[in-house]
Amino acid sequence: IQRQLQPMQSLPVNGPVILCEGAIVQYSAPEYPGLKYQWSVSPADAGVIHTGQGTPNVEVYWPRSGVYNLVLNVCSNKTTISVSVWSNPKPMLNYPAGVCAGEKAQATVLNNYTDYRWKTESGAEIGQSKTAELGPGNYALVATDSRGCKGTAEFTVQEYPKPNLTITTTDPTGFCNNSRIVTMSALTTDDGDYQYAWFRDGVSINVNQPEFSTSKYGDYSATVTNKYGCTASDGIIRVFEYCIGDGSGVCHNSGHVPCP
Repeated sequence: IQRQLQPMQSLPVNGPVILCEGAIVQYSAPEYPGLKYQWSVSPADAGVIHTGQGTPNVEVYWPRSGVYNLVLNVCSNKTTISVSVWSNPKPMLNYPAGVCAGEKAQATVLNNYTDYRWKTESGAEIGQSKTAELGPGNYALVATDSRGCKGTAEFTVQEYPKPNLTITTTDPTGFCNNSRIVTMSALTTDDGDYQYAWFRDGVSINVNQPEFSTSKYGDYSATVTNKYGCTASDGIIRVFEYCIGDGSGVCHNSGHVPCP
């Protein structure tokens, strides 16, 4: 009995041929017992045979974008498929370098994508729009483009310290006929390049000094701003018309109570 052996044909390879960089995907060929399956990627640095070498089923890791070949060699028969690896998006962000303690500021994605996911350092998702209001901390923005490829931008928003402020005076603040000068001091807990603002009855009096003197009645407060733009406020010190009657003067109040 004579048998005519037919030469083995190249085996078909099934698997995705369009994908995103960084993907690990599966490829398969028909299984025939006793055959040795030799897989390779061309060029050699375009991908890695992750698992399954020598079998009809493999996982391939594609670390970078480009157009490459996946090659299966069985019994000197070669099958080659072309694989297109798309680059992942590289989102660009506009975000604050830092924000004041207890406050938030807006971060914005400058590119347009189909999906946005803002995440904290722990992986908790905190937003799904192009902008996010963020306090101090470490964050990641995961963007998905129209091809379904994902890119991540990681960044840190620092916490800027807020100043501590106390306004005080050692002078009496109640007197008659605007006859005294009251000196008030804005005290901070450390030295720094501060900007000061003083207010009388909630209206700025255009004084940028740590001390302020006045004889005018009113409710006084102050705000201090440090080099980061963080502010603190304190008050009120009330400078008021105070009368005791011994007949020697008259205060300008509705009752015209005599003053010393």
